[in-house]
Amino acid sequence: MTKKTRTRILAGIAALGISFSVVACSQEAKNDLDAATDKVSEAASDAGDAVKEGVEEAKDAAEDAAADATGAADDGANKVKGAAEEAKDDAKDAMNDAENKTDVTDAAGRAVAVPTPIVEMYESMGGTAGHLGELTDLKEKDGRYLAAFNEGYYIAYSKDTGAQRLNGKIAETWMSEGGLESELGLPTAYEVERKDGNGWTQNFEHGDIIWSQTDGAWGSTIEKN
Repeated sequence: MTKKTRTRILAGIAALGISFSVVACSQEAKNDLDAATDKVSEAASDAGDAVKEGVEEAKDAAEDAAADATGAADDGANKVKGAAEEAKDDAKDAMNDAENKTDVTDAAGRAVAVPTPIVEMYESMGGTAGHLGELTDLKEKDGRYLAAFNEGYYIAYSKDTGAQRLNGKIAETWMSEGGLESELGLPTAYEVERKDGNGWTQNFEHGDIIWSQTDGAWGSTIEKN
């Protein structure tokens, strides 16, 4: 074998080795490319799922917020409606009270707006010229009135009981029990003489006051319902 021939054989072997190396490198690159493609596809899929999940959560949050806003609006509307109705009722009550009162000049010369039923009873008994004399005081609590006159005379009034007179020891007893704040409530009728002739009884919303004599001594008895 000549030197020239040996050189050609060695060159061929080297070329063949290079070809195998190129083929091996090409296959490895292909594998790397496929792996990278898979990862990109997987990442894209994960991103798509995340976006879809985010959209669903945003949709749910928006629906919840809309429901809360609707509920708050309904509550607000109901409160406004209730306040308006209450204000209307208060205005109506105030108008009725104003329409059902009459000015009376009291003992100090002041004009006092007194419930008309009290004034009507007062005038039927002679007004300032009668034995009740002049108006000295007018108290009111929760639509319940008590007009005080000279000599311990009173006229109590509410829409439920109407105008009722009180005087003497029964009036004193009722006033000592709290008057308008008494647990007995307001009188429902004027005092009447007891059937046995022993004193007087006056009926109230939640009981009676009796002024009678026991063992020669006069005193009051309270009977609550």
